[in-house]
Amino acid sequence: MRRCRPLQERCLRLFSSRAPAPPGNDTVPPEPPTQPFPPQAAPTASPTNPPEPSVSPQPWKSCRYYSGTALTQYRDKGDRVRQVQCVLKARGYDIGSGGEDGDFGVDTRDAVKSFQRDHNLNVDGQVGEDTWSALRG
Repeated sequence: MRRCRPLQERCLRLFSSRAPAPPGNDTVPPEPPTQPFPPQAAPTASPTNPPEPSVSPQPWKSCRYYSGTALTQYRDKGDRVRQVQCVLKARGYDIGSGGEDGDFGVDTRDAVKSFQRDHNLNVDGQVGEDTWSALRG
């Protein structure tokens, strides 16, 4: 049997399946096994909040001039009228240039009639129990 030179012997040991790898840093580190799927990030610990209820905004709920249901009509003045105007305005109805002035004029009456028509109410321009209920609903 013929002897190998020292370098050849090392090469044989490194690449031979029968020979064990020599101790020390002479060996090439094995490649990591390939993964069939990319690694997934670990889930982060974040608090889970329940979804917000899908309630449509109701800005007219902030109108606080009057809470009753007394008949309110053309030429009335005061907080009942301001309440009607505030709710109509919050619901997108044009109450005229006077705004929430507490004066039930032509513009307020026209806005009430439009609201009543849009909500299948008796269209009379007066705010009675049915119209109050629909305005606040």
